[in-house]
Amino acid sequence: MERALLSPPALILILAAAVSVLAAWWSRYEERPSRRSTTKPYACGEDAFDALAQPDYGGFLAFAFFFTIAHVTVMMLAMQPAVVCCAGGLYLTGALVAFSVLFRKE
Repeated sequence: MERALLSPPALILILAAAVSVLAAWWSRYEERPSRRSTTKPYACGEDAFDALAQPDYGGFLAFAFFFTIAHVTVMMLAMQPAVVCCAGGLYLTGALVAFSVLFRKE
């Protein structure tokens, strides 16, 4: 019973209670909004426009997809146990399919 406080569920409950007490105590010092608030959004002192620029992340998405698939494939192959021989081949096949989809000619 002396180590019951060190069990993960007990520690989670103790830490949640401590965080709740600290949040309640700290909320007394937070800055309160003024009673008279505006309905316009704040945009760094500039007027808010209805038609904002929509950036295109298409190039970045392909770059991020390539490196994600490459790194996860290498990590999975490096950490695969020697007893499991088929899983690495299946994972490598899946990565090759993903790369062929990424580099397909349109």
